[in-house]
Amino acid sequence: MQSEPDARQGRRELAAIITAAVLLQVLIGTVATVRGDVIAWPSLLHRPLTLCALWIAALVIPRVGLLLLTGWFAFLAVMYACGGFVAGYATLAVLRWTAAVFLGWGTARLVTSARIRALRGRAGPG
Repeated sequence: MQSEPDARQGRRELAAIITAAVLLQVLIGTVATVRGDVIAWPSLLHRPLTLCALWIAALVIPRVGLLLLTGWFAFLAVMYACGGFVAGYATLAVLRWTAAVFLGWGTARLVTSARIRALRGRAGPG
């Protein structure tokens, strides 16, 4: 017999996904800044702050916040997949494609995880 998904476990899973996404963003921004001649503010500051703001929104207003967070993950996955083809050097291309795969997986996880769906109040059958 399977137990019902716990909202606490959903918050933990969501926190792990967001933390990994923020660290990946900062890593890409750091590599781009070290290898380039400008500071990569979008990857170092703007996108991580947006992810954290959407995470807070997902905890405060679960239905709308998780929908926005899922859309942002999908947008970033497509953006990094395309960005990997125009990267100036191999390290950045590999990091962008890695981010695209992770964010694509994160999008699917946000949509399909029973634990995260428990945050919205509609866990459903298992």
